[in-house]
Amino acid sequence: MIHEFTYTSLNQYFRILHFLSEDFVTDGSLLLPLIISLGLFFLLAACIIVTITFIHRKIWNIRFAKAKKIREKYENYLAELISGEYENDVLQMLDEQQKSTLSLGVKDITQPFHRKILREQILLLHRNVHGKDAGRLRELYLSLGFKEEALKKLKVESWNVIVEAINELEQMNVREAYEPIFALILHKNKTVKTAAIRAKVRLDVAPLSFLDNHEDYLTDWQQSSIAYALLRLHRSDIPDFSQWLEHQNESVRVFAIKMCGLFNQGRAAGQIAMLLLAPHRLIVKAALNTLMLIGTNSEIPALIQAYAEVEEYLKPSVLQCLQILGNDTEIPFLEAQLHQPDNDIRLAAANALARLGADSRERLKFLFEDADEDLKEVITHALRV
Repeated sequence: MIHEFTYTSLNQYFRILHFLSEDFVTDGSLLLPLIISLGLFFLLAACIIVTITFIHRKIWNIRFAKAKKIREKYENYLAELISGEYENDVLQMLDEQQKSTLSLGVKDITQPFHRKILREQILLLHRNVHGKDAGRLRELYLSLGFKEEALKKLKVESWNVIVEAINELEQMNVREAYEPIFALILHKNKTVKTAAIRAKVRLDVAPLSFLDNHEDYLTDWQQSSIAYALLRLHRSDIPDFSQWLEHQNESVRVFAIKMCGLFNQGRAAGQIAMLLLAPHRLIVKAALNTLMLIGTNSEIPALIQAYAEVEEYLKPSVLQCLQILGNDTEIPFLEAQLHQPDNDIRLAAANALARLGADSRERLKFLFEDADEDLKEVITHALRV
């Protein structure tokens, strides 16, 4: 019954619609006003859009010119502030009527638009100066209350505002911000988390203590950010990364392995060699890359053992590691790999033999004589490179 009622209603609707459409088409008196009305509507809409765009652009240009003028004023002010020509309190806010450029008016320290530009200029100049000059800028930053504003920003919901506040407080080395910044290492946003980690590495006396109980995955970007921050520390402040080689978090172990190589912590080579039998691909791959940097002959037995256990695509990397760490005693093992069906393995073995020494290179030339065409091509390539 319902379906029949719906069908009847729809049928009547379309019949009425058809009747009206025919009426509009046949009756020119209705069609022409409609076209004119629509044309006027679109013309009016276009005029409104153009007017709004023009006004918006005008306002933007005015604000841009105003910001440029204010910025130039603050550049001169800050340049004179750090010039060292003033023996008295350089932070004294002089009256605008005075001729000295070392002056800030009420607008400069109260209006948000002016304060934003002033803060940006202080941070910009602070990044490019050191010592006493940086200290003066930091003192000005603190005296104008920018520290309190940045601390409040750490609690907002917008992640980009939080990151900006973290970087700002880190740059100015605000100790009151250490605790709230370090707490953001557990933030759900990855960008905030990365900024907090980087700040901790640069500010804390135990920069990587958070790794001890770290459960979240350390992304490649976070690992790179930490490494970059560590490179800016004094060599004596770099921790021993072997303490995290047995961490339950796979990403932390991978990071520790990489850092052992980056900071040449060769004493961890034996421990890293044991990780070649780990069930995780990333750990094995990181261990191989690091052993190429810090490994010695002592790790060769572990490499040969790992060769039989690792996945096929990692075997060339093991052979490459043997090429760097090995000597003539590995010639028989490498020679046997020349007969593997995988071409990448054969090429890696040939490259290793070509570079181990004179004896291995001569052995490779001797093998060339009885080799099949495919193997001859591999050996020729290895001897030529």
